[in-house]
Amino acid sequence: MLDPEMIEDTAKIVNEAIKDKVQVNLIINNRAGGNAPLIAQEVAKKFSAMQGEDSGSG
Repeated sequence: MLDPEMIEDTAKIVNEAIKDKVQVNLIINNRAGGNAPLIAQEVAKKFSAMQGEDSGSG
């Protein structure tokens, strides 16, 4: 089962790392939620939304 909190936390970690100019390698597997492609898609959506929020606040 896909955990929305895990998606949120992952996107936040990636977002902060990129802000700090840290290279990020994100590995997603089926154990985290049963469907790695779906998890990757959800993390990407959340991250993209965060990027939009960040660019709109400056």
